[in-house]
Parts: sequence; C-alpha cells; structure tokens
Amino acid sequence: MGKIERPDEGVKSPSSALVIGAGISGIKTSIDLAESGFNVYLIDESPFIGGTLSQLDRQFPTNDCGMCKMLPYFGSEFCSDLCLRRGLDHPNINIITNAELKSLNGEPGNFKTCLKKKARFVDPEKCIACNLCVDVCPIEVEHDFNQKLSKRKAIYIKYPSAIPCVYAVDIENCNRCGECVKICPTKAIDLSKEEEEIKMNVGAVILALGFEPFDPNEIGALHYSEFQNIVTALEFERLLSGTGPNMDRILKRPSDDQVPKKIAFIQCVGSRDEERNYCSFACCMHSLKEAMMVKELYPEIDVTIFFMDMRAFGKGYHRYFEDAKSMGIKFVRSRVADVQGEDNGNLIVDHVDEFDEPKHETFDMVVLATGQNPPKNAKELGDILGVELDRYGFCKPMKGCAVETSKPGIFVCGSFSGPKDIPDTITEASAAAAMAGTLLRREGYKEEKFDDNEFVKKGEALKEDRVGEEENESIGIFICKCDSCLGNFLQIDDVIKFAKSLPDVDFVESIDFLCLELEEVQKKVADKHVGKVIFGACAPYPFEIKFKKILASAGINPSLLEIVNLRESCAWVHDDKQKATEKAKSLIAMANQKLRNQEPLSISSKTVAQKALVMGGGISGMITALNIAKNGYAVDIVEKSSDMGGNTRNLYFTIDGLDAQKLLKDVVQEVENNDLITVYKNSEVKKVSGKAGDFLVELKNSSDQKKLQYGVIIIATGADELAPHEYLYGEHEAVITQRELEKRLNEEKLDSKAIVMIQCVGLRDDERHYCGRICCSQALKNALKVKEINPKTEIYILYRDIMTYGFAEEYYIKAKEKGINFIRYELEDKPKLSVKNEKLDVMVKDLLLDEEIHIRPDLVVLSMGPSPENNKALIKVFETKLQLDENGFFSEANVKFRPVDFLSDGIFVCGLAHSPRTLIESIAQAEATTGRALTILSKNEIFAKRVVSEVNERWCVGCEACIIACPFDARILDSENKVAKVVDALCQGCGMCAVVCPSGATKLKGYKEKQVMAMIDEAVV
Repeated sequence: MGKIERPDEGVKSPSSALVIGAGISGIKTSIDLAESGFNVYLIDESPFIGGTLSQLDRQFPTNDCGMCKMLPYFGSEFCSDLCLRRGLDHPNINIITNAELKSLNGEPGNFKTCLKKKARFVDPEKCIACNLCVDVCPIEVEHDFNQKLSKRKAIYIKYPSAIPCVYAVDIENCNRCGECVKICPTKAIDLSKEEEEIKMNVGAVILALGFEPFDPNEIGALHYSEFQNIVTALEFERLLSGTGPNMDRILKRPSDDQVPKKIAFIQCVGSRDEERNYCSFACCMHSLKEAMMVKELYPEIDVTIFFMDMRAFGKGYHRYFEDAKSMGIKFVRSRVADVQGEDNGNLIVDHVDEFDEPKHETFDMVVLATGQNPPKNAKELGDILGVELDRYGFCKPMKGCAVETSKPGIFVCGSFSGPKDIPDTITEASAAAAMAGTLLRREGYKEEKFDDNEFVKKGEALKEDRVGEEENESIGIFICKCDSCLGNFLQIDDVIKFAKSLPDVDFVESIDFLCLELEEVQKKVADKHVGKVIFGACAPYPFEIKFKKILASAGINPSLLEIVNLRESCAWVHDDKQKATEKAKSLIAMANQKLRNQEPLSISSKTVAQKALVMGGGISGMITALNIAKNGYAVDIVEKSSDMGGNTRNLYFTIDGLDAQKLLKDVVQEVENNDLITVYKNSEVKKVSGKAGDFLVELKNSSDQKKLQYGVIIIATGADELAPHEYLYGEHEAVITQRELEKRLNEEKLDSKAIVMIQCVGLRDDERHYCGRICCSQALKNALKVKEINPKTEIYILYRDIMTYGFAEEYYIKAKEKGINFIRYELEDKPKLSVKNEKLDVMVKDLLLDEEIHIRPDLVVLSMGPSPENNKALIKVFETKLQLDENGFFSEANVKFRPVDFLSDGIFVCGLAHSPRTLIESIAQAEATTGRALTILSKNEIFAKRVVSEVNERWCVGCEACIIACPFDARILDSENKVAKVVDALCQGCGMCAVVCPSGATKLKGYKEKQVMAMIDEAVV
C-alpha cells in the first residue's frame, strides 16, 4: 500500500488529485494519473479496495480474468506489476482506506479538502497477516464479500489477496474481548484507536463511487427473501467462484446443498420499470456469462434466461450471445410476473410469453439479474461537492462530455454517472485522468530506480574494504520466523542448518519479523558484504518492492534477490511438520542454485519523443489532439480529406438534444487556434516504424513527403456507414438511410405521412456478427423528431431487439407514448419490401398476432451501423502487429481492461475505428486515449524490465519464428547479419520467443538453461 501523506493545511499542492472510490474506475484513473507524473490520493470508505470487481471471477466476452492487463507496462521497477487481485503499489499513489470526504472548498487547481478517516484498529505497518487474531476471535458475522452466504470473524481480511493485505476490525460487531490484542505477535491491534481528520490541498477531484446493486426485496412478487434458492446474480457469482462460500467450483443450491437440475435467470430486476426507467447496461451479458459457466461445469443442467431484449451491443457481445445459444441455453422473451416456492425448495416461475399466453414452469434455482443503483451516499456527497445529480440519483455529467460534472475541477467516471460495463468504466477512468491532468502541475514520474552506474559505484565502495578478493558471489540468507506462523509448522533450526550447508552461502540469519525489521536487514546486508540475497519469508507480493529497495540501497542489483515463500507455500499447506520442513529446504536450495548462476540484470532505457500523431481529423481525433495539447505537448493531425469533422459532419443532433454541428464548429475552431496542433489535410500516413516513445512516420500529400518522429500514435480514422444491398436501396427514391433522413429533417424537407424504419440492416447476421450499437437510438431520435414536426405521421419501427441501453431507455418509452409502433421480427423471417401499384409495400410477420401484415408507407428508412472496411488497408501501414477483430474493427489489447490500447505499446485507438459507438462515447474514448498517451509522453525516458529475452547470435539461424510469435513486437530481424534482435524496452518477458525458437538461441535473462536445470535438480533430489 502506498504511504499516506498528509500535506500541511494551507500548502498548495496542485500536483495532486483526489480520487474518491477505489473500485475499478478509481484504481484505473489513479494509475493513469500516477503514470503521467501526478500524485494521487485514492480513498475509499471500505477498509479494502477493489469494489464489486473483486467479487467477480471471469469477464465476458473472453471469460478470463484479465485484471492485470490494466497495470502499467512502462513503469518503475519498484511499482507492482502483479495482478490487481494481489497488489497495487505505485510511488505516486497514496491509498487511504476507511475514509470519506467531509468538506471541500476552493477552486479548480487548489481545492481544500477534509477527510474523516475511521480507525482500522490494526496498524498496517505492523500487521503480518498471520491469521492468529482470526483464530481466537469469538464473533462470527455474515461475510459481505460472499454476499452473506458465508461467515467471517469480527477481525478479518476481505478475501485472501485483498488490498491492502492487512486485517481490519469490524468494530460494530466486535465485543472488545481483547483476545486478538493479546495474541497479536507484533502488537498491531489497538481497539482504543479513534477516527482522525486529514486535511489536504488538491488540484482536481475525480468521483469514482461505483454503484449499489438493486435490492430485489423492493419487488414483492419475486419473493426474494422468502425462498433460499432465489439468489441475485452477484450471489450466484460467489457460489460459482473458487473463493466463494463453497471454496470450490461445485454449484450447490443454498437450501439443501444439492446440485440444481434447472436454473432460471430473470433479467431487468430493478431496471426498465416505472421507477427506474433505465437499462442497467451489463445485466444481459452478466447472465449469459454465468449461464455459460454453469453449462461448462454441468452440461446436463437445464438453463433458461427470461428476458425482454437481449442487449448484446458491445464489442464481441453478439458473438458471445450466439455462443451461449449453441451451448443449449434457452431464451424466453418474457417479463416474469411472479415467483412462488414449493416445500421441497423448488420455485414456480409465472410469466406471460410474447404471445400473451400465461406460463408456469418449475425450477430448482432462480437467479435475479439486479440492476445498478446510485451509491447510497451519492446525495450526501453531491451536497458536499456541489455537483448536480440526475432524477435517479446518479451524478449528472455535462452535456457533450461523459466525465465533466456541473462543478469545474470535479470529474466523474464509471457507474456513478449511470450504469456501465467494465470497458466503458475503464474508458471513462482514463478520460477523467486526462481531463484532471490539465488542472495539475506535473512534478514528474517518480522513477525509483537505481541505475546500473549507481550499483557499480556502491559495489566499488564496498570492494575497497575487501581488497584482493574476487568478484563477490557470496550469498546471504535471511529466514523469517514470523512468530509461531512458521515455528509451529516448520523445524526452523533444521532449515537454518541446511541453508548454511549450501554452496556459496556466506551467512544465514533468522529474523523474528523480516518485514518489520527492514532497517536492520539493510544494515546487515551492507555489513556482511554479500553479493546476493535470499529472503525466506511469506508471500512475496506484499513485500517484494520493499525487499528490492533494501538491496538497491546497499548497492546490490535487485535481480540478485530471491524470495522463498515459506509461509503460504510450506507452513500453511502441510499438516506434516517434517514434510513442510523438507519442502522449505528444497525451495531454498532451488533459490540458491538460481542465484549462483544469476548475473546482474541491467535495465535499458530510451528517450521519448514528446510529440503525438493523431491519424484522423474527425471529432475523436480532434478531441484527442486538443486534450494532449492542453497538457502541454505538440500534436500533429493527419486527415486524408480537405475537411475536418469526419462522420460528425453528417450528424445534426443527438438523441438527448446536443447540437452536433455547433460542437463540431467549436472544436474545429479550437484546433485551428491552438499553436501546439499542426493539421496536415489531404495527407496520408504511408509507413509507420519504430516503437513506443520513438515512432518514425512517413507522411505524404499530393506535393510533399516527409518523415517525422513521435512518441505515441492515436488511430482515430473513423468508419463509413454500411452500404445497404437490400430493400431496394438505390433502386427506389423512397428508400433511404437514417443518415439521409436526418439530413432531410435538418433541412425540414419531409412531408411523409407513413414511415417504416427497418433495424439491423446487414448486421447481426451470418456475414456480420456485430450490433451497430447506435442504430436503435438513431432510429428513435429521428422518429421522435418526425413526431415533433408532424405528430400525425404514422411510424413503424421493425426491430429484433431494441438496444436503448443506459438512459437511452427513456426515449424508447417516450417513443411508445408518442404512438410510434414497434413490431418485432426474427432474423429467419426478415421483412420483405416490394412495389405494388407504384407504392411501397412492406410485409412483416407480426409475432404477437402470429400473422403477416402489410404496411404501405411513402418512406422506408434503413438503419445500418458503421462499416470498418477501411481498416484493412490502414493496418498495412504499420510495421508493428496491429490486428483486426473478426468484424474488421481494430483489436484492442484487452476488450475489458485495455479498451483503447494495442498490444503494441504507444499506439491507441478511439471512435468508430474501434467499434460502433455514439458521439459521446467516441468523445470519451478520445479523452481516454489522451490519458493513456500521457503515461508515455510525460516521461523523458522509458525503462525496460530487467527480465527480458536475449539472443545468442552464434546460434540464431534467422528463421524469424520468434518475431512472428512475439505479441509485443519486441523482436526485429537484423537484415545485415540475419539474426534476431530484442527491443528491450518493449519486451515483457513472456517467454513466447524461447518456446518457439528451434535452435535454442533465445533465452530469458534470469531463466537460462543452466539455472533452470540446476533448480530442477534440487527439486527432484
């Protein structure tokens, strides 16, 4: 955990930002700010950070975890590069738990804040997470992490790898018996602690409070609390989790611990109703994920999902829906009216199908897909900050920007501004970081790195005391006793005796509490003049960074450290003391062999060209350029046409009334007036080579060609509207697109009496497995505009699923109220358009009436999404391995946690080049790419990792297998010598190159064959 700093009251600290809420959005915005050179105070009212995301096992549509994907790739060696489930340590981030904001005054760039920090009753600097306090605590309460499906003690860690990994006392349930105080070996517990005030000055505030799950008890017909086998989606997630109440992946229903045979998922619980007239964004996909997990574990279980519209509108989501159907999951389009219980624990689901037929079906379990509500303290915080909330209680962003609130200097991201899925939350988090950065003074990234020259200097100083000796290869070993946590389970003296017998070991010392006696350890390392060190302690991830700093301060390269986990890997996993002891010996012997064959690993660096290239002069590209320029960096925009604006030139108004043409005019004018922005019109990028921080780009127009250098590249090239090849488009003048209709409405050239709009034209079919995302809102927007102009116009919208996610649901309801007719059709029975007696005739099967109907409109409007065809040509410009997804949009590094990054670092994507999205969503992505770009542009140098691959050029045959396999473009071919080379600054040490190398020429530094084989020999002895 980062150190808690408390600036003196009244001291101006415009380099710092306050982030309120430490869920996924708060963590991400903090990382981006920290990586861009700003200080961050990340606060949360809980004793632990992570929010709802910490309770989720897998993420759709990839069904992997992927949380580690959002951690910085370029950063200090002394930042955590581990999974966020295990640690978050950054020199620029100060984590303050159990804290809430009490007051805020001042102005953007200089806010005075006051926090109230409740007592944790456990000192984070002394707690060693030994679990002894839990063993003696007599109080058991319901465990919130497992949604009250299991118990925990009054002193607890939220989950095994919680952040911080330090115990906290639930003082409301604690009986203050003091048993934990008596047994704590480090005297870390003090039940008399009181809350404190922390005052600080910050330049910006970011609200990342997340959401509160809807309480299904508010819907009496579902009888949630009456029947044990009715659970919420989050409760079901915990039941399926390996860290859940069952501590395995065996699904048991709560009433009798039996594996259910039939499960029903009920959608829209607490969403899309009269009180909460919005869609909760992620529920459909969350249920699909859980249903698929059930089918993977138990193919024989019968799974049914009751839904209204299957809103699979995100990137890759429609394909995910198709995969779910292929697994045998049943889908029933119906809103459930009532759930009743039986004596045996089974449940009867009453519903009316889409043909208005009442149905009754029995299930073993029912899962409620509960919606997202505003956090409980939203109104109180809104009053303190003076920010506007909407009628539901969510924070209301300013029109035209997803992350600006009604109060300057205060920004919002994630579900606090409305229901969100993870990619949109991550996008807004990066966007908020970029916007907040414009108010802060950049003090520079705290690169806590001892460079190789410093190690040499310190090493030479130590050598003077040992004149005539050979290179110092001696090894020092520190064994942590960790009180009884090791002593009761290991024969410590036996382990120490064994360690002393190992080759090259100069000394072995036992320490009572290694993590608490770091200064003493540092002194002994220096006094003993050892060259390499082994720490035998507990799980390395909470302490690895501290241990590395000890060695670095003593002049020892951190790569000459090995940490052996004697507690979690030995003491706590064996019942037999002798077996645990033998395992401890084996692990220490393996570490010894690894170090004996370990040479100091250096870190290379490269200078960053602090200038950005934006490819595309549409609204996304221009917003990106403006925000980068506002942060003080030069930007070039390359636009292939003679006009700026891209697709926004064809957009006149948004569904919520934003004047798109005024926005475009203002943005273009601002770009033209910004001295840091250079625009190249009628120009194209012909070739891109190089790497993050140092790209060489060839630009060309009709009369000139030049080569320029950039630190980052943003792809904002947009997409074209899909060209329809059906429904008589291009053959009949009364068949037009939504874009053409919008233009007529803007010019007031529409006098139609009957209009038919056909949705999903050319999409969600066998050729294109994606949803256009914007098409439904576009149709509703235009239909409502038509009704505004002429209320008597008959409008029919023929649809498959209405994708009005989030607050767009309000316009769906409004359209119904205005008399707009909605007729659903199936893909297998699409509408047919013909001309009869010189008039258009639309035939569609009405599923409610179960019969074909004919509509005779004087205008047919086709709804299509964007087409990514141009991306195929663009990808050839890059020497790096940019990829397209199966639909032709650019593939991001991770669909959930790195939605605007590529695997090739330093290149980012936003807007329609990424995927279909609305104007506001494109702007948010543009701001997000700014936040991501600044994490590179703000650095003078980018440092490589220590553990990177290397090539033995004598063995390399130049086959390029490693170049093809490398996912990070960290391999190049030396064309002159015909051998592979490693770009250290890009290499992430994944080892893929070593796996595919046919000649054994490629190895990972620190994992050479000699080392690995020596370790294996020790392990099997």
